Amino acid sequence: MPPRPTSALRSSAAAVFLGSRRPATVLQLHIHHHHRLPPTNSNARLLSSISGRRSSTVPMADSGTGTTADVAGDSSATITPESLKATLSSKLSTTYVAIEDMSGGCGQAFNAIIVSPDFDKKTHLQRHRLVNNALKAEIAAIHAWTPRCLTPTQWEQEQAQQRA
Repeated sequence: MPPRPTSALRSSAAAVFLGSRRPATVLQLHIHHHHRLPPTNSNARLLSSISGRRSSTVPMADSGTGTTADVAGDSSATITPESLKATLSSKLSTTYVAIEDMSGGCGQAFNAIIVSPDFDKKTHLQRHRLVNNALKAEIAAIHAWTPRCLTPTQWEQEQAQQRA
């Protein structure tokens, strides 16, 4: 097994990977907590929040468009279990939705149980795609999203097993 790279090497690699010229200390924190994240607007907000800047424009990896992510006062970055539940309920015909914030309140990691008749006769992947399309904007702003998509019949069976 090859030796683990030093933190300076990891941060340099992250700078190249993220297309950023940020100081190594910021990227070391980013790598330590989130390992390898692709260059997205939510990651730019994360880097900005770690560096302590309140209002800045963070350069993104070159995608040919030269886009930047403005992180100044972005109120849409605050995702709550209630907002996710409301969006799911409005876009899918759900019978039960439970969402748990696993990030300690910072709105970056969520587990969800979603029960909907829309999932009948759909594969596991099709169910996840249905949910992910309904929450496309929200998922782009968070770090981790773990849904469990069940039909009403599956949910009733699961509840009966827990009661027994």
